[in-house]
Amino acid sequence: MKKIIVLLLCIFLLAGCTEAVKTEKIHVTAGHEMQVHFIDVGQGDSILIESPSGKTMLIDGGVKGAGQQIVSYLKELGINKLDIVVATHPDADHIGGAYSCIR
Repeated sequence: MKKIIVLLLCIFLLAGCTEAVKTEKIHVTAGHEMQVHFIDVGQGDSILIESPSGKTMLIDGGVKGAGQQIVSYLKELGINKLDIVVATHPDADHIGGAYSCIR
């Protein structure tokens, strides 16, 4: 029975690895660089990434009280929308302030 389970698990894992991944090439002109902002939110983390193509990603949002601080920081940079928001894990010092950024 164990051999059958192990065999099925191996087949399942290998089947997941065979899916083709579609990639997209993005043209980046000289002089445009990725920018990474480490936003000081006190306890916790908040990182903003601006890609050369203009896409934005916020990783974590600090504690709940940091939300308005992050929104103000984004407005100072002229960022009105986020393309991607990532919460690395559900601790309050990582996702608390993110709610203000996705409203």
